[in-house]
Amino acid sequence: MQPIRNAAIADEIQTAWNRTGRWFATQHWQIVPDIVTVAKALGNGFPIAAYLTSDAIAAHYTRPGAATFGGNLVSCRAALATVRFHQRHELGRRSETLGVHLMERLRQLRQRHTVIAEVRGRGLMIGVELRAADGSPAAALTDGVLERMKDAGYLLGKTGPGRNVLTLLPPLIVESAALDEMVEALDRVLTDENA
Repeated sequence: MQPIRNAAIADEIQTAWNRTGRWFATQHWQIVPDIVTVAKALGNGFPIAAYLTSDAIAAHYTRPGAATFGGNLVSCRAALATVRFHQRHELGRRSETLGVHLMERLRQLRQRHTVIAEVRGRGLMIGVELRAADGSPAAALTDGVLERMKDAGYLLGKTGPGRNVLTLLPPLIVESAALDEMVEALDRVLTDENA
C-alpha cells in the first residue's frame, strides 16, 4: 500500500507513542499527515505537547509564538527519557501483543453478557460498547459499571455518541495477569448489574 499524503492534521494526543501498537495510529493505514499533534504520553505525566510537521510547513512558522509550558527543560528531558524507554522496551510490540490478548478475553466475556454489543480497538486502546436489550445505548448501565469498576480498583473511561462505550487504556507496561484480573472484575460487575 502506498502512503497517503496530504492528510491534513492528525490528532494523536491520545493514540500516539505506541498506544495502538505503532508509534502513531496513522501508521496502521500508512497515512502521512501534514501535521501531527502529540501530548499526554509524550511526557509520561510531565506537562508537554508538540506538533510534528514537514520542513515545508515548518518553514512558514516564522513568527514568535507562546505556550504555557513552552521550553520547559525538565519536561523536555522527561519526554526524551520516555521515548527512549519506549524504544528500549519495544512498547509498540508489547502493546500490540497485550491488546490481542485483552480483546480475546473481552470477546469471551461478550459470549456471557449480551449487554456487550461490540469489542473494538487496536493495541491497548479498546472500547467495549454496551447496549440495552432493545439495542439502544446503555448509558445508565455504563455509568453504573464505571462506578463499580472504580470501587474494584479499575479506572475506565466512557465515550461514544450514546455515552455507552467503556474505554480501556491501561498503562503500556501492564502485565497480562493484571489485564486478566480486570476482565474478571468486569465479569463480576456485569453479572451483578444485570442480576
